[in-house]
Amino acid sequence: MIPVISIIIPVYNKEKYIRETLESILAQSYKNWELICVDDVSTDSSYEIVSSIKDDRISLIRNTKYNGANYCRNYGLAIAKGEFVMFVDADDLLLADCVSHRVNAIEKSNLDCCVFTLGTFYKQIGDSNSLWIPNSKQPLIDFLQHKLPWQTMQPIWRRNFLIDIGGFDETFQRLQDVELHTRALLSPKFKLKQVAGEPDCYFRIDEQRKNFKQYAFLEKWIRSSIQYYHKFYDKLPNKRLNRYVIGTIFKTYLQLFYSYKANTISKIEFDKLHDLFMEWLNLQSIGFKGKMSFKLARFFNLAPIKLPGINLLISKLIVL
Repeated sequence: MIPVISIIIPVYNKEKYIRETLESILAQSYKNWELICVDDVSTDSSYEIVSSIKDDRISLIRNTKYNGANYCRNYGLAIAKGEFVMFVDADDLLLADCVSHRVNAIEKSNLDCCVFTLGTFYKQIGDSNSLWIPNSKQPLIDFLQHKLPWQTMQPIWRRNFLIDIGGFDETFQRLQDVELHTRALLSPKFKLKQVAGEPDCYFRIDEQRKNFKQYAFLEKWIRSSIQYYHKFYDKLPNKRLNRYVIGTIFKTYLQLFYSYKANTISKIEFDKLHDLFMEWLNLQSIGFKGKMSFKLARFFNLAPIKLPGINLLISKLIVL
């Protein structure tokens, strides 16, 4: 029997792109799929565009209030009928053999998850050469220190495994997929395969998405990084791994300086966000080396002349 795969898309104000995303799914060579679109109270015509496409394999649900992408993904997961699941964003694209390629890789295995190569694009496939190739030798450590080996769209999951670990954590405003993948990798029975090859899906680098309210974005990112630290720091299988979680905080800390120097946040906004880090740092027992690393980063990143390689050196010192 040919297995069903459930493709789940959270939809929020993507009228510019959602039709192209849906067309890439309708064009799949593998036909035994269901598509679950969960509209998070879009204020544009996204809901109407999805509802205009008539295909019995497409389900469209509309939330009564805004709940966030994680809620939408979990809702889709709860009602999914497929043995396997994929998560796609409402502005991304799948190549025609993507689903077939993935089902063939996982169907007759005992794997819980297979991860595949992702490409990027701006306006059309081919205008960017950047690839996200899953070939990490230590994916848990990479996720812990925010050297992300893959993102949301790259895996195909065995649905029962996702349900067993509780799906996405809806309390995270950012780092949703990072949290999920970390939790999966910490599961003692988790069986994973990384398939490094040609891309079968494409992530859209949307210029509009870049030009948003940077302060609000950074605040969510900082709070989620701190939340990630607190969630996993004491749950890791050995204390040696704890220092890597600080790497996620440090990466976010550096992003604050990048944004300030790029003039996307004001001095007042910078100070408010920096206080969030200091509040966290003053309450943590990360040792002299850890606390000094953050102080050094502040000194060098606010210096009038930037010295190349300093941030990389400090980030390496943190995890030594």
